Amino acid sequence: MENHWNSYYCQQAGNGYAVYIGLKYQRGNGFFGKIFKKLRPALKYLGKEGLQTLSNIGREIIDGDNLEETAKKHISRTGKRIASTMLDKADEYLSQQKGS
Repeated sequence: MENHWNSYYCQQAGNGYAVYIGLKYQRGNGFFGKIFKKLRPALKYLGKEGLQTLSNIGREIIDGDNLEETAKKHISRTGKRIASTMLDKADEYLSQQKGS
């Protein structure tokens, strides 16, 4: 005679395991999740700047300019713009900390 409870619990588990299995990937509250939440705005900004730089380089190459010179020029400009923005944000952050 088959145990009705055993088949019931096997159906509940879905895959035959008699224990609870949580989510395969958990999100949000882990160590790396906290770091990613803090870095996300910076990564988003760097991504946008990188795409804009690649677009500018591609546009000039299509117009017939040299790849190496164009890449150096645009990457240098983008690096300076990113550094300037980061310094401005750091100054803004430090001034807010002093005011608190």
